[in-house]
Parts: sequence; C-alpha cells; structure tokens
Amino acid sequence: MSGAFIEFGFGQNDKGIGKKSEKFKGETGRSYRLSFSWWPGMEDGKPDLDAKTPKFVGAKRYYFEGVGYILATDPAMEKIVQDFLATTRYKTPIDEQKMTFKPSSQFLGSVTCAVCHPQQTAFWKKTAHGRAYATLEASGDQFRYDCMPCHVTGYGETFVDAHQPGRWKDVQCESCHGQNPRHPSQPQAFPWPAVQDNNCWACHNPSETKVPFDPVQAMPRIACPPLKRATDEKH
Repeated sequence: MSGAFIEFGFGQNDKGIGKKSEKFKGETGRSYRLSFSWWPGMEDGKPDLDAKTPKFVGAKRYYFEGVGYILATDPAMEKIVQDFLATTRYKTPIDEQKMTFKPSSQFLGSVTCAVCHPQQTAFWKKTAHGRAYATLEASGDQFRYDCMPCHVTGYGETFVDAHQPGRWKDVQCESCHGQNPRHPSQPQAFPWPAVQDNNCWACHNPSETKVPFDPVQAMPRIACPPLKRATDEKH
C-alpha cells in the first residue's frame, strides 16, 4: 500500500535486547528484501545477553500492490457513505408555525443592486459566484448544511428554511462587499468600501475544502467591471 510503514520485529525484553526490526516505506509496484535476525537463545526463551550481534536467520521478498478504489464499489461501504450523507441533509421543510424568524433588514440582495448596476449584475451572473447554487442542485446537495451556506447569501439571517432560499441563492454582492443598506437611498453618503480578502476565507478555507485558494489570483476573476461615474451620477 503506497505510503504505508511496515514493521517486522520480534519480542523484546526490558533491556531492549532480543528485537531486530526494520521499517520500510512501501511504494506501489516495488519490492523489498526484508532480513530477519534472531538473538542466540531466543528460540528457547533464553537469549544470550552477552552476544554482540544477532544471528541472521533468513530473508524474504515482499511486493506491494496498490488497493485502488475497490472499496468505493463495495455495497457495505456504499451504504455507510449514503447513511452519512443522509445525516447532513434537511429532509423536511421547517415548520414556520413552530418557530419565529425575522429576516435581517441589513441585506439588500442582488435584485436591489441590479437596478443601478445592470452591467455589474450581468457580469456576476456569469461567474462561479453567480452559479454557485446551481452546482449544488446539480449534485443534489442543496439541502446539506455543510455545503449550502457557502452557496447562498446570508443563510441564518436572510432565510433559515433550506427548502425555500428564495432570492438568496448564489454568492451575491453582499457576500463579498458586506452590508450597506443605506447605500441605495444615499449612495454618495454611504459608498461601498473596497472588497477585502478576509471575506473570502469563511468559504474558501483550504483546510475544509481541500482546494488551494489564493485571493490574489481568485479575486480578479470575480471582480465586477468598474463603474463609469459621471460628474452628475447619483448611483
């Protein structure tokens, strides 16, 4: 098995005498000659503690072969995987009569931004952020609580029922820009600050996604076209 450490050895007394072991890092498709030695007297349970060197008793050649993906097709293993996936899915909609939830008033949503920024909205829809929710629907993972929050906007603040994300699908403007609810009514008094890469790491965390992420390379790919501001522009 590739990368596995195989140890061969014998019994050991409290002085560390009577053991001769070696470790080999097995690599698929390669063979290794393992030598075995024995301290004189070990076969009778009475090792010769004065012996300076162990006695060589033989050698054997081992061949390491990769396991591959055989386990992935095993029915028992497949059931374990499916049982796990079932525990991470919302099976039924939340009964709104049994809970109280008031959506945050701090989120505007991309439909609001699109009124004054149609060019930027059109660009965003073609990016991975603009298609984020569709990727979950394609894989059937839109109800997984370990996936869905990073494919919508403001989960837990804008909506809580995974079956009804409504207009909050996809990674919208405020996921990167933050909230600024007073901007539409007073755009010059409340401009949007520059996007900071610290907003990226909550979802693009390599320790969780197992996918390398470099904001310096990633941000230009999803950055909207700059605004063409006129002297009398109000939005």
